[in-house]
Amino acid sequence: MKAVFVLSLLLLVSCKPQLVHERSAQYVKDCELKGGKIGSYSFFVPGCGWPTKDAGKVCTDTKQCEGYCKPPTKDGVVVFSENGTGSCSDIQTDDELPNCAVYIKDGKLAASPCSD
Repeated sequence: MKAVFVLSLLLLVSCKPQLVHERSAQYVKDCELKGGKIGSYSFFVPGCGWPTKDAGKVCTDTKQCEGYCKPPTKDGVVVFSENGTGSCSDIQTDDELPNCAVYIKDGKLAASPCSD
């Protein structure tokens, strides 16, 4: 019985899905040329994130930023004001928005999908 358990456990471990995909050397090189770094901007696939030039600029919509318009936070919690303003993010990614990002669109809170 113990042998069956151990064998089952070994089979389970060997069937573990690959969650992180590698990026090509060219992708990494192109990212670095933009001043970016490969990082976790989504669930499973590493992406490129590079600095924005308008970080901290007051915004009311993501279209006003190189990255996205992020709402103010206090101790890591979103604190949204009545005037619907935020600040432009300090990072831009391959995707319009990072996975599961809370952002400001037309002066209102919005959230990007949580998927890859």
